[in-house]
Amino acid sequence: MKQKRKTSLGCLFWIALILLVLVIFLFNRKRIETVLETTGFIDVISTSREEPEIERRGEEPESSREEPAPALETPEAETPEAPEETSPDELESSEPEEVIALEVVPENSSSSNSTENTNVEERRVRRAALYFVFHDGSKGELRRIVRPVYYVDSPLTDTLRALLEGPSGSELNQNLISLIPGDATIRSVIVKDGIAYIDMSEEFRFNAFGYEGSVLQLKQLIYTATEFATVSQVQFLIDGQKQQYLNPEGLYIGKPLSRESL
Repeated sequence: MKQKRKTSLGCLFWIALILLVLVIFLFNRKRIETVLETTGFIDVISTSREEPEIERRGEEPESSREEPAPALETPEAETPEAPEETSPDELESSEPEEVIALEVVPENSSSSNSTENTNVEERRVRRAALYFVFHDGSKGELRRIVRPVYYVDSPLTDTLRALLEGPSGSELNQNLISLIPGDATIRSVIVKDGIAYIDMSEEFRFNAFGYEGSVLQLKQLIYTATEFATVSQVQFLIDGQKQQYLNPEGLYIGKPLSRESL
């Protein structure tokens, strides 16, 4: 009996002690919370509890990881089609000032298959108007023909040189001839202020057809040169010098000549 009483009294003591502590805590709750916040005890407890969660958040779930995007296939570049070639017949049917083709012509090419160190020259072709003399046995008169002429940098110079080469086989069949001396050559051509300065060799002065032949040879060059929009007159030079007369017959070439001059 004594043992049971001691046990009951002990339980009542602890219950009373706990109730006393609760009563004291309830009455001093705000003061206790203030002390805990001041000392940082609450932050320590909350940090220790959140660390595992932070670590878990730091781990990236496998399902959210981005997979590398597949490489895009690059379509092969299309090879541009080569331009269609223009036939010589089509060249003659158009205006002379239009550039119609671009051609690359190798210079000093050998028979070997090696293409190393090969110099190439760009040549363009234009429809050029050339003037030859139509001769029917009694008199001669100028005739304008149009043909393709190749040139590099100076279309006027190369056109005049084509004129000096004379008519083609088909043009000869049309009774077209040139009265420019066959051994005459062009030394240079310079255009300034609408005047083409054509420097001819000494052979240009001698025409086997006399005065009328000399007039027609000048007209051939003047009319061909003035087909270019930048040329309105021609000043003839002989071996780089201005001459007053072309030949002993007194054909005057001391000033620039136009189509109306002769």
